[in-house]
Amino acid sequence: MFYATGFLPFNLYQTLSGTVARALAYSRPLLRYPAVTWLDAILARFVLNSLTGIVITTLLITGILAVIDSRTAIDLPPLVEAITLAMVLGLGVGCINAVLMGLYPLWDVAWSIITRPLFLASGVIYIYEDLPPVRRTCCGIIHCCISPG
Repeated sequence: MFYATGFLPFNLYQTLSGTVARALAYSRPLLRYPAVTWLDAILARFVLNSLTGIVITTLLITGILAVIDSRTAIDLPPLVEAITLAMVLGLGVGCINAVLMGLYPLWDVAWSIITRPLFLASGVIYIYEDLPPVRRTCCGIIHCCISPG
């Protein structure tokens, strides 16, 4: 359950940012019609992939809770907030990347290389407290945000 609740919002963000960024390229034939604007193409991709991600998240979490024997209490407001924030972040990053990909065609390749280690750094596989003190450093400074006990 820990991995699912971390991976699903992250995957929603990744999927949304990628599809929104490529929405203008995918919808280029539709943009030739005067009634269709670039905002229509971006919002259509955003809504379609958001609803798909919400359905997938709901099905997977429901399936996991049905299969495992746990006494998990679902707190709906933080869950909705996490999904909403992942969607908004995906939309924002996707819009910025759509502009940058239109201006600089090489940006698509650069962005995929830059964000490759993002999954490892997101804390989905491990949590910050489980890292040894040596690995908690950033430029030689140990982060002491969380005190044990």
